[in-house]
Amino acid sequence: MQLGYGSFSGELMTSRSARVFKTLPPIRRTRSVLSILLHDAILDIENNQYEDAIVRLRKVLSTDPGIPMAYMQLGSAYAWLKQYEQAIPVLTKAVEMRPDVLMPQYELGLALSETGDWEASVTSLRSCGGKISQVGRSNIFL
Repeated sequence: MQLGYGSFSGELMTSRSARVFKTLPPIRRTRSVLSILLHDAILDIENNQYEDAIVRLRKVLSTDPGIPMAYMQLGSAYAWLKQYEQAIPVLTKAVEMRPDVLMPQYELGLALSETGDWEASVTSLRSCGGKISQVGRSNIFL
């Protein structure tokens, strides 16, 4: 992870993000920092840098716990690291916040299956099947 400039999160921002941050007026910096950190965390996950993503996402959620995408991405990062016990409550929170989004529900089902909680896993995955069929993909069965 490259170090960058920032007020309370400079150690978490990439150099590119830090350059953008420096151009913002102070009143927009907190919200912008969270957006930048979330974006950089998603890039970390895409680049298999899950530990870096977790650090960034924890910072986002400690500042603003009302961002569902941060929970979704944090749960995903934990799952990629096979840290299912950490992933499950985070993904559960994401599902509670955005029950209409399929990804956290699906990943929650997979994480539950990895811990051996088959009943909860099947329930979560079946819920995905219902959501998929509602968007016109009824040929997919879970």
